[in-house]
Amino acid sequence: MPPRVVGPGGREPALHQIQRLDHRVTGKVGCVQPLGELREVARPPAAPPADAPPPLSLTLDGRSVSAPPGAPILDACRAEGIDVPTMCFLANLTPVNVCRVCVVEVEGSRALVPACSRKVEEGLVVQTDSERVRTSRRLVLELLTSAGDPSPAGGFCRPASGPAPP
Repeated sequence: MPPRVVGPGGREPALHQIQRLDHRVTGKVGCVQPLGELREVARPPAAPPADAPPPLSLTLDGRSVSAPPGAPILDACRAEGIDVPTMCFLANLTPVNVCRVCVVEVEGSRALVPACSRKVEEGLVVQTDSERVRTSRRLVLELLTSAGDPSPAGGFCRPASGPAPP
């Protein structure tokens, strides 16, 4: 980072004053009045980098794994090579939880939870391929396909019985 430049009185000069270095126009044609000597002062030191919090341990399909705090269950699954299907998830967007295809079973939770938005917690026990999860995903896909074409080309733009786009 470049050093900071200050003028008389310790104030930072305006950009036009820096560009003209140590002179400024007084308003009279051809008359220049010295502003004073500009000097460099050191910037305050940057804050030290924060220490990364320790990873959290959880269990995915019977395997003990670790994941960074704040990471969604989906990221932990993908890091371990466990395939969890998604339809509405994109890495550069905020999870919207609308398709419910990525649901997983979390021990102690009454309902299935979306893996794209649920954050990992210490000691979490997750099942990604139980009978309950497979049944839920199958039902969700049946409901989605009954409403329209879920393919990327169709993109739910037309009813399943409607004409194909040009």
